[in-house]
Amino acid sequence: MSLGCTFDILGPQIMSDYELVLIFSPKTLEAADKTVAALAKVVTGAKGKVNKQESWGERALSYPIKKYTEGLYYFIDMSLEPGELSRFERKVKMDESIIRYLLVKKA
Repeated sequence: MSLGCTFDILGPQIMSDYELVLIFSPKTLEAADKTVAALAKVVTGAKGKVNKQESWGERALSYPIKKYTEGLYYFIDMSLEPGELSRFERKVKMDESIIRYLLVKKA
């Protein structure tokens, strides 16, 4: 017998805290700022929150990545629903100016 409606057994999603470090090619300073702003907009659009956003500047890489020896580093501390994480990570992967990223869940 069906009641005609569905119930979410888990209830509302609980926000999880994440840290994201992005490395951009050193030639894309303006594009990097725009990309970081766009990613922050994606987080807030998914009912998340950007807690902290920092530019760490240009630093030497330990080893060449895509023939670059230096990169522009950005740090984002955010809260996001776990269900929205895959959509957010897809946006990061699609951006060609990002040469490397690391996304970790805070304990």
